[in-house]
Amino acid sequence: VLFPLGLLTQLSPEQVDMILLHELAHIRRWDYLVNWLQSMVELLFFYHPAVWWLSAQVRAAREHCCDDLVLATAQPRLLYARTLTQVSSYSLNYKTQLAMSYNGNHQSFTFRIKRLLGAAHPAPSGQQSILSILLVLVLLVLFFFNAPYLKAGQVTAEATQL
Repeated sequence: VLFPLGLLTQLSPEQVDMILLHELAHIRRWDYLVNWLQSMVELLFFYHPAVWWLSAQVRAAREHCCDDLVLATAQPRLLYARTLTQVSSYSLNYKTQLAMSYNGNHQSFTFRIKRLLGAAHPAPSGQQSILSILLVLVLLVLFFFNAPYLKAGQVTAEATQL
């Protein structure tokens, strides 16, 4: 585990212990190998948006698991959240490339801190739910009305008239 010396001097011994526990949890879970395999899949399927979405979900899940392992050692939630925030702040201030868990999407970092502090993830609004249902219905209708044209090698009279 590599630590920037400037960051090490800004943290208390308890905070350093928490970061080390988090990084050792990654090692214990073999996350470095999973990350390597995940990077290979991303390289092979770089063009597929579902791979990128799934990859982001897996990365977030790995971080949540390691956070939970740190908190399982009776570490205070608030101090751990402050530690993560301080490390993230250091990363932004000094333009450093820290460990893969600390330099990510700001929205996912905010959700991670809220999760640590026990804040519930907001449920989708009614408008978002209705739009999602409408989108699924439109896609289903388009698929089923175009299904005869999707068969390879089969051209119908209707298709030739278009």
